[in-house]
Formats: sequence, structure tokens, C-alpha cells
Amino acid sequence: DNKTLSSGNFSIQIGAFGQESGATKVKNDYQKKFSSNKVDVQKVMVNGKTLNKVFVRGFSSYENAQDFKNANGLDNAVISND
Repeated sequence: DNKTLSSGNFSIQIGAFGQESGATKVKNDYQKKFSSNKVDVQKVMVNGKTLNKVFVRGFSSYENAQDFKNANGLDNAVISND
């Protein structure tokens, strides 16, 4: 079990895109910006359509995710617990 700086179960959803290319661009931008966190894209089906959700992962608590969100101006981002 390789514990890195970002190893918690809380994530912040920073976007959702119908087009995978849009999600990939945002993922790459945020991965550069937040290099100590894992940023990934998760495909989900919503009402028969595929959405590509972009997450910043690895927060150890809701509070840590909230602090990160506030510090980075991610007002519309949604915190989830994997």
C-alpha cells in the first residue's frame, strides 16, 4: 500500500462534460495546477447519456477537501466520499 500525500477517500468534482475531449483538457490543466493530487476522469451514465466527470482525489476528510476547494476558488465544485 503506497501512501502518498493524497491518499484519502474524499474527492472534489470540478466538472462534468458530455465530450471526453473537454474533460481531458480540464483534467490535464488541473493536474498541472495541483500536481500533488490525483486528477482523473470518471465516465458515468446519466439519463442514458455518458458524462465525463473530472475529480481531484485524495483528501483525508471532508474538511480538507472543503479547505482545498475554498483556497482554490472552486465554488461550484462538489465534494464526494468514494
